[in-house]
Amino acid sequence: LAYRHLFAKLKANAQDRDEAWSNYCELFDRLLAQDDLQTQLTPGWVFDILHEFVYQFQSFCQTRGGRHTGIKTSPFLDDEDSPHENIEAFPPDDQQSSWQASIVIGYLHEFAKYATAKKAPSQLHKEFGYFALAARCRLETLL
Repeated sequence: LAYRHLFAKLKANAQDRDEAWSNYCELFDRLLAQDDLQTQLTPGWVFDILHEFVYQFQSFCQTRGGRHTGIKTSPFLDDEDSPHENIEAFPPDDQQSSWQASIVIGYLHEFAKYATAKKAPSQLHKEFGYFALAARCRLETLL
């Protein structure tokens, strides 16, 4: 959640978005590999992590969309307030390795399996499963 403030209050650039992606991948890969079954988080934190994951993906897509559509700013915003301030910093689609929709959906799908599993590896996995179902619904409405 360290990047939450950056995305909500400040202007995230391409490097910030890539670092956030790397943090999520590291956390999710570790949870899915079941390397640490002792870690505990409150359900609120689990929800916040997955909710913010989808929000940051949405923010990334909106920034990328601005580059593709030529939309630079709203007539009501100053150029410095534009959400698309760093669109030239993003590599072309075929070279983009972070924030791919298929990978985002894949993570949520893998976690969602724990919601319906008869025996999840831990309570944390079960909670990630339940909240991943909600996050997937939100993501699908965005796509």
